[in-house]
Amino acid sequence: MKLPLEINLKTNNICWFCDYDKGLAPIKKYDYVLSIEPMPKQILLDILEKEADMLITPEQQDKIEAITDKHKPLPEYKNNIDEKFTIEQIENIITNGLTITGSRHNALFNIIKYYKHLGVSKDDNRDFIIQWMEQQDKTTYTTKWDAILLDIDEMIEYIYSHNCSFVLKNVDIDVSMKEIMEIIKIKGKNDRLVLYSLLIHSKRYAVKSGVFYMSYAQMTQVTGIKSRTTLVKIIKQLEESKLITVTRGETPTFNSKLNKPVSETNRYLVNLLCSNIEKENNKLFGICDKNCIGCFNSCMCYMFTNKELKIILTDWDYREVTKYRDYCTNIMVNV
Repeated sequence: MKLPLEINLKTNNICWFCDYDKGLAPIKKYDYVLSIEPMPKQILLDILEKEADMLITPEQQDKIEAITDKHKPLPEYKNNIDEKFTIEQIENIITNGLTITGSRHNALFNIIKYYKHLGVSKDDNRDFIIQWMEQQDKTTYTTKWDAILLDIDEMIEYIYSHNCSFVLKNVDIDVSMKEIMEIIKIKGKNDRLVLYSLLIHSKRYAVKSGVFYMSYAQMTQVTGIKSRTTLVKIIKQLEESKLITVTRGETPTFNSKLNKPVSETNRYLVNLLCSNIEKENNKLFGICDKNCIGCFNSCMCYMFTNKELKIILTDWDYREVTKYRDYCTNIMVNV
C-alpha cells in the first residue's frame, strides 16, 4: 500500500493519483496535484465505515456493534450523509459492467443491496446478480465461478438477514399540470390514485430506462388501498389502457419460510405521453417525501380551482379532496 505521490523504492516510479472513471489511469499533472484541498475528516470516516460494512462478516459485525455502541457519532453526522452519488455509481456499474480488476466483490454487494432497496425478493435478486455476473468481462476478475456463486449466496443471506439498505437523500421532484391532466382522463378515483403513485415512485426510483420496482405492499402504504385484489385489477386496467408497461416475473417460487409461493416484484414503466415534456410554461407541484393520498389530493387542489374540481370530481370526491387543500405546502410554480 502506497500513499499518493510516494516513490516506489523497487521501481523508482511515482505513485500518482488515479482517475477512477478512466480505469485508474494515473493523473500526471502537477496542476491537478496543486489544486487538491484537504477534505473534512468526517467524510473519510464515513467512507471507512461504508467499506467496513461491505467487507465484514456477521460475526465481526456483532463485535463492532458492541464497541461502537459506546462511541456513537453525533446525530448531525449521520443526518448529513448523502448516498445519492453511491446510487449513481451502482446504476453505472449495472449498465456498464465491471471495468476494473479487484472491484467484483464490492460491486456485487452494492448491486444486491440496491435491488433489495427497490423491493426485489431474495431469490429474484440472486437470479439477477448471477445473470449479470455471467455477462461480465472475465479479464476483470480472477475468482473461480464456484467461489463467486458461494460469495453471492453469502452476500445475499447477509444483506437480507441484516436488512442492509441505503439512507437516500430526498430527491426534489415535481409533478406537472400536464401529467395531472393525463391522470384525470382515466375513470375511477382509485385508478387515478394508483397511477399517480406509480408516477411519483418512478420519479424517485426508476433507472435511466424509466423502469422501476414497486411492490403491492408499497402501493397499499401510499394509496391506502388495502385489497391486493383491487390493486391487481387496477394495474391490469392501467396496463390494458397502455398507461403503464408491466414486466412480471416467472412462475412463482415456493418460499419455505412463508410456506407459500412468492412471485417476483413487478417492474413498471409509466407511459404518460407527457412524461418527458419540458417544464417551461407548465404549472408544477413540488412533492414531499411521503408520496401519499394527501399529496395527490393536495396536488389536485393546487392545480385546479374549486369550480374546476366540481366538474372533474363527483360530489363526494370533491368534498374529500378539498379537505387536503393545505395539506402540502411544498409547492413550486414555473410559468
